Amino acid sequence: MAYGRQTFLNSAADMKWLCEVHLPQVGAGTYKSAILYGNEDWPSRIELFKAKSPRFDDTCVVYEDDGSGAHRKGGPTYVRTGTSKPGVG
Repeated sequence: MAYGRQTFLNSAADMKWLCEVHLPQVGAGTYKSAILYGNEDWPSRIELFKAKSPRFDDTCVVYEDDGSGAHRKGGPTYVRTGTSKPGVG
């Protein structure tokens, strides 16, 4: 599936914003970097990494819009563990 534009975040301020705005269920400071797919105001997918500068094949936690509409009340709802590497995870 194509997700469009990708935005990489790894500053403390950006990660705090991400958790406050899109993932209130995730504690600020838990993850050090993220990749947002699609529009930054309404991402279709968010990958969270423990490392500030993750490797291409590092494991991440993936939040995606599951189509239920529940994400409108506090961020994407579908969660799984995988990688950003195409075809893996």
